[in-house]
Amino acid sequence: MSIKYKDKSNKLVLTYILIILSTCFKAHCKQNKKFIYKTVDTTSDSIYTKSKFTEPYRNQVHFSSHAGWINDINGVFHYQGTYHLMFQHYPYKNEWDNMHWGYATSSDLLHWQQHNPALVPGENAKGMAYSGTAFIDHNNTLGKQTGINATLVLAYTDTQLGQALAYSTDKGRTWQAHEANPILAPDPTSKKIESRRDPKVFWFEPDQKWIMVVFEEKKGMLFYSSKNLLNWTYHSTFKANGFWECPDMFEITITGTTQKKWVLMAPIGRYEYGEFDGEKFTAESNNLSVFKGVDLYGGQSFYDSRSDKRIQFVWLGMWNREPVKSIWHHAVSFPVELRLEHINKALHLTRSPIPEITSLYQDKTQISNITIDNSNNPLAHIRSNVFDMQIKLNLKGTKAQKFWIKIADKTLTYDLTNQTFNDIKVAAVGDELDIRLIVDQGAIEAFINKGVLSWAEEFAFPTDDSSIAISADKPIKINTVTVHPLRSVWQRQR
Repeated sequence: MSIKYKDKSNKLVLTYILIILSTCFKAHCKQNKKFIYKTVDTTSDSIYTKSKFTEPYRNQVHFSSHAGWINDINGVFHYQGTYHLMFQHYPYKNEWDNMHWGYATSSDLLHWQQHNPALVPGENAKGMAYSGTAFIDHNNTLGKQTGINATLVLAYTDTQLGQALAYSTDKGRTWQAHEANPILAPDPTSKKIESRRDPKVFWFEPDQKWIMVVFEEKKGMLFYSSKNLLNWTYHSTFKANGFWECPDMFEITITGTTQKKWVLMAPIGRYEYGEFDGEKFTAESNNLSVFKGVDLYGGQSFYDSRSDKRIQFVWLGMWNREPVKSIWHHAVSFPVELRLEHINKALHLTRSPIPEITSLYQDKTQISNITIDNSNNPLAHIRSNVFDMQIKLNLKGTKAQKFWIKIADKTLTYDLTNQTFNDIKVAAVGDELDIRLIVDQGAIEAFINKGVLSWAEEFAFPTDDSSIAISADKPIKINTVTVHPLRSVWQRQR
């Protein structure tokens, strides 16, 4: 734009205005310097300032963004040796705002390389890009494949359109909005476009078609199908307590058998298992939970053909909680394997850290066949603030009512009388209780009884205290307690 000046006085006034605006802008930038991300990270055009991941409370074995806000996981998949992770993200400040899709890749599910967001409002998304699914169109049903690489697809809720698609034909380097968006229009009876949201899309092999499970406020989970990802047919609705938004759904083999069940999961860890015929889900369980706690929400899973396992990631955080907040806010749970197993004569979904965690092990401390109470701590000599700890308790004959684990100034409690872990009901298996913890600088995850129940909390551990203690109010036998300090997954960033 060019401006012609009629006289010198107007020119002088404009000059003063420009000086004032420039001064204000510089002051604003100085005040908000930590929220301006324009310098180079790992690619020449990165929007992020590079972090060395050495800040206080920065997690060392959990993924977090270089900067900005993270919430729901929006899909994970593996293609040609690379894992792709998508998540709700606002890169320009550490609070929820104009939702993008954050994007990172990895070769081993542990060490991640963050890229610029895959979905950006006003660019390849018209409105905000709410949650959904990331997957591979192996059969080119969308008709976008241009070479030997399969089309990668993102299904999401666009807050100005409804359910929408974006795709990549170059293995995730670039993402384009589909010209047919929206692929599923908003509910015409609702005043909010996003009242129908968070599409979970997967391939249903028996009928050679795509399934979409999408949440609808006041209705529940709606089931649709399509042959081409563009034209969708409604089939049924599933409604149950706790099942709102961010659905995940998958088929899984019962451990030790050839029998399979379908699992429908809600963002708070509730799930049902049962049968699915391509149109309707029929639950055979009654509102089970695989994780609870302060800071787990909005997970997604995928089948990893390389390991023949179903792997899950969950948002490690929660709305309106700020125990750990810096230039980044919130993280992603450690990847876990999901199994459907018979435990205590009933079917349960379980979560356990993927075995690749052993590649991060450093030293090992293992103590076996000891009895403890509140007067002796067998772990007093250990100092670590990032570690994997496994405890196997023998409850036979004990009169103990409380068992405590203290990590620095954070205490976890198992109540033997009420059979609760931090006030969450979880029964022992016979006379044994198995507790596993992954402790990081800004978070702690617990897996009870081989993961029949998981719990997590973001927590700002003191930087000057790396002590570990276990105790009980009365004598209790420890079959084994094992502690593995973990090396950082961010060493490549330094």
